[in-house]
Amino acid sequence: MPTTIKGVWCPSLRLFRPLLNNWITANVRFVRYWQGDLPWWYNERASISVLAGAARMTGGLAFEEYTAPKRTGKKRHPTYSGRVDLYLKVKEEQFIAEAKYYWSGATSVSAATSDNLREKLKEACDGIRICPRLRQRKLGILFATPYIAKSQKTRVDELARDWVAAIRSVKCSCCAWVFPKEYRYMGGRYVFPGAAVLIQEV
Repeated sequence: MPTTIKGVWCPSLRLFRPLLNNWITANVRFVRYWQGDLPWWYNERASISVLAGAARMTGGLAFEEYTAPKRTGKKRHPTYSGRVDLYLKVKEEQFIAEAKYYWSGATSVSAATSDNLREKLKEACDGIRICPRLRQRKLGILFATPYIAKSQKTRVDELARDWVAAIRSVKCSCCAWVFPKEYRYMGGRYVFPGAAVLIQEV
Protein backbone atom coordinates (compact mmCIF):
# COMPACT_ATOMS: atom_id res chain seq x y z
CA MET A 1 0.00 0.00 0.00
CA PRO A 2 1.54 3.34 -1.01
CA THR A 3 1.98 6.11 1.50
CA THR A 4 1.89 9.85 0.91
CA ILE A 5 5.36 11.20 0.13
CA LYS A 6 5.62 14.84 1.15
CA GLY A 7 8.07 17.36 2.51
CA VAL A 8 9.01 20.99 3.00
CA TRP A 9 12.54 22.34 2.86
CA CYS A 10 13.25 25.95 3.81
CA PRO A 11 16.98 26.67 3.89
CA SER A 12 16.43 30.43 3.97
CA LEU A 13 12.82 31.59 3.49
CA ARG A 14 11.61 29.99 6.71
CA LEU A 15 8.48 32.11 7.10
CA PHE A 16 7.10 30.19 4.08
CA ARG A 17 7.07 26.86 5.95
CA PRO A 18 3.42 27.13 7.14
CA LEU A 19 2.33 28.28 3.67
CA LEU A 20 4.06 25.32 2.01
CA ASN A 21 2.55 22.88 4.48
CA ASN A 22 -0.85 24.29 3.55
CA TRP A 23 0.04 23.96 -0.15
CA ILE A 24 0.57 20.23 0.48
CA THR A 25 -2.75 20.05 2.35
CA ALA A 26 -4.58 21.88 -0.44
CA ASN A 27 -3.27 19.49 -3.11
CA VAL A 28 -4.24 16.44 -1.07
CA ARG A 29 -7.73 17.87 -0.47
CA PHE A 30 -8.26 18.43 -4.19
CA VAL A 31 -7.15 14.88 -4.99
CA ARG A 32 -9.44 13.36 -2.36
CA TYR A 33 -12.42 15.50 -3.28
CA TRP A 34 -12.16 15.13 -7.06
CA GLN A 35 -11.47 11.34 -6.90
CA GLY A 36 -10.12 11.06 -10.41
CA ASP A 37 -8.54 14.40 -11.23
CA LEU A 38 -5.29 16.02 -10.19
CA PRO A 39 -4.64 19.75 -9.67
CA TRP A 40 -1.13 19.47 -11.14
CA TRP A 41 -2.43 18.17 -14.47
CA TYR A 42 -3.30 21.74 -15.34
CA ASN A 43 -1.28 24.81 -16.23
CA GLU A 44 0.71 27.52 -14.49
CA ARG A 45 -2.39 29.58 -13.78
CA ALA A 46 -4.09 26.70 -11.97
CA SER A 47 -0.95 26.01 -9.95
CA ILE A 48 -0.74 29.66 -8.89
CA SER A 49 -4.33 29.43 -7.61
CA VAL A 50 -3.45 26.48 -5.35
CA LEU A 51 -0.50 28.37 -3.85
CA ALA A 52 -2.64 31.50 -3.44
CA GLY A 53 -5.24 29.42 -1.62
CA ALA A 54 -2.55 28.05 0.67
CA ALA A 55 -1.48 31.62 1.49
CA ARG A 56 -5.05 32.47 2.49
CA MET A 57 -5.29 29.27 4.57
CA THR A 58 -2.20 30.52 6.42
CA GLY A 59 -3.87 33.85 7.23
CA GLY A 60 -2.05 35.78 4.52
CA LEU A 61 -3.19 37.58 1.39
CA ALA A 62 -2.87 36.63 -2.26
CA PHE A 63 -3.69 38.53 -5.45
CA GLU A 64 -3.23 36.88 -8.83
CA GLU A 65 -2.54 37.96 -12.40
CA TYR A 66 -2.61 41.75 -12.17
CA THR A 67 -1.28 44.57 -14.33
CA ALA A 68 1.90 46.32 -13.20
CA PRO A 69 4.79 48.27 -14.75
CA LYS A 70 7.86 46.39 -15.96
CA ARG A 71 11.25 47.74 -16.97
CA THR A 72 12.39 47.64 -20.59
CA GLY A 73 16.02 48.66 -20.02
CA LYS A 74 15.57 51.49 -22.54
CA LYS A 75 16.07 55.16 -21.67
CA ARG A 76 13.34 56.49 -23.94
CA HIS A 77 10.63 54.05 -22.82
CA PRO A 78 11.83 52.77 -19.45
CA THR A 79 8.64 50.86 -18.52
CA TYR A 80 5.70 49.12 -20.12
CA SER A 81 2.44 47.71 -18.78
CA GLY A 82 2.94 44.03 -18.00
CA ARG A 83 1.55 41.34 -15.73
CA VAL A 84 2.65 40.08 -12.33
CA ASP A 85 1.68 36.47 -11.63
CA LEU A 86 1.22 36.71 -7.89
CA TYR A 87 1.28 39.08 -4.93
CA LEU A 88 1.62 37.50 -1.49
CA LYS A 89 1.51 38.87 2.03
CA VAL A 90 2.99 36.37 4.47
CA LYS A 91 2.95 37.57 8.06
CA GLU A 92 4.12 41.18 7.69
CA GLU A 93 6.20 40.62 4.56
CA GLN A 94 5.03 41.41 1.02
CA PHE A 95 6.19 39.56 -2.09
CA ILE A 96 5.67 39.70 -5.84
CA ALA A 97 6.36 36.66 -7.98
CA GLU A 98 6.83 35.39 -11.51
CA ALA A 99 5.85 31.74 -11.93
CA LYS A 100 6.74 29.03 -14.43
CA TYR A 101 5.27 25.57 -14.96
CA TYR A 102 7.35 22.59 -16.06
CA TRP A 103 6.71 18.95 -16.95
CA SER A 104 9.74 17.05 -15.65
CA GLY A 105 10.65 13.59 -16.94
CA ALA A 106 11.19 11.24 -14.01
CA THR A 107 11.36 7.79 -15.58
CA SER A 108 15.13 8.11 -15.43
CA VAL A 109 16.35 10.81 -13.05
CA SER A 110 19.83 12.17 -13.79
CA ALA A 111 21.93 15.30 -13.45
CA ALA A 112 20.03 16.68 -16.46
CA THR A 113 16.82 16.51 -14.40
CA SER A 114 18.24 18.96 -11.86
CA ASP A 115 19.78 21.12 -14.60
CA ASN A 116 16.43 21.51 -16.35
CA LEU A 117 14.64 22.38 -13.13
CA ARG A 118 17.37 24.88 -12.29
CA GLU A 119 17.05 26.54 -15.70
CA LYS A 120 13.28 26.86 -15.43
CA LEU A 121 13.55 28.39 -11.96
CA LYS A 122 16.10 30.85 -13.34
CA GLU A 123 13.60 31.87 -16.04
CA ALA A 124 11.07 32.72 -13.33
CA CYS A 125 13.68 34.71 -11.39
CA ASP A 126 14.70 36.61 -14.52
CA GLY A 127 11.04 37.42 -15.16
CA ILE A 128 10.47 39.06 -11.79
CA ARG A 129 13.71 41.07 -11.89
CA ILE A 130 12.23 43.48 -14.46
CA CYS A 131 9.41 44.48 -12.10
CA PRO A 132 10.06 47.62 -10.04
CA ARG A 133 10.28 46.94 -6.32
CA LEU A 134 7.43 48.69 -4.48
CA ARG A 135 8.24 47.73 -0.89
CA GLN A 136 7.92 44.09 -1.88
CA ARG A 137 10.43 41.27 -1.97
CA LYS A 138 10.75 39.40 -5.27
CA LEU A 139 10.31 35.70 -5.91
CA GLY A 140 10.79 33.30 -8.79
CA ILE A 141 8.45 30.31 -8.48
CA LEU A 142 8.61 27.02 -10.35
CA PHE A 143 5.76 24.52 -10.32
CA ALA A 144 7.09 21.16 -11.48
CA THR A 145 5.16 17.99 -12.29
CA PRO A 146 7.08 14.74 -12.80
CA TYR A 147 5.88 12.16 -15.29
CA ILE A 148 6.87 8.50 -15.30
CA ALA A 149 6.35 5.92 -18.05
CA LYS A 150 3.42 3.66 -17.25
CA SER A 151 5.69 0.64 -17.79
CA GLN A 152 7.56 1.74 -14.65
CA LYS A 153 4.52 2.22 -12.42
CA THR A 154 5.68 -0.51 -10.02
CA ARG A 155 8.71 1.73 -9.33
CA VAL A 156 6.77 4.97 -8.89
CA ASP A 157 7.63 5.42 -5.21
CA GLU A 158 11.33 4.78 -5.85
CA LEU A 159 11.41 7.14 -8.85
CA ALA A 160 9.43 9.78 -6.96
CA ARG A 161 12.04 9.76 -4.21
CA ASP A 162 14.82 10.02 -6.80
CA TRP A 163 13.02 13.01 -8.32
CA VAL A 164 12.66 14.65 -4.90
CA ALA A 165 16.43 14.27 -4.47
CA ALA A 166 16.84 16.13 -7.79
CA ILE A 167 14.54 18.88 -6.49
CA ARG A 168 16.58 19.14 -3.29
CA SER A 169 19.78 19.61 -5.31
CA VAL A 170 18.43 22.81 -6.92
CA LYS A 171 19.48 25.90 -5.01
CA CYS A 172 16.36 27.72 -3.82
CA SER A 173 15.02 29.60 -0.82
CA CYS A 174 12.40 26.96 -0.10
CA CYS A 175 10.51 24.12 -1.75
CA ALA A 176 7.82 21.53 -1.09
CA TRP A 177 6.62 18.33 -2.73
CA VAL A 178 3.63 16.01 -2.41
CA PHE A 179 2.76 12.58 -3.83
CA PRO A 180 -0.65 11.65 -2.35
CA LYS A 181 -1.21 7.96 -1.75
CA GLU A 182 -4.76 7.93 -3.15
CA TYR A 183 -4.06 8.51 -6.85
CA ARG A 184 -0.39 7.71 -7.26
CA TYR A 185 -0.84 5.86 -10.56
CA MET A 186 -3.22 8.03 -12.58
CA GLY A 187 -2.53 8.75 -16.23
CA GLY A 188 -2.41 7.21 -19.71
CA ARG A 189 0.99 6.52 -21.30
CA TYR A 190 2.52 8.22 -18.26
CA VAL A 191 1.64 8.49 -14.59
CA PHE A 192 1.75 11.83 -12.82
CA PRO A 193 2.20 10.93 -9.16
CA GLY A 194 2.68 14.34 -7.59
CA ALA A 195 4.04 17.86 -7.78
CA ALA A 196 6.58 20.24 -6.34
CA VAL A 197 6.98 23.98 -5.95
CA LEU A 198 10.40 25.68 -5.77
CA ILE A 199 10.73 29.30 -4.65
CA GLN A 200 13.80 31.50 -4.97
CA GLU A 201 14.06 35.02 -3.59
CA VAL A 202 15.86 37.38 -5.96
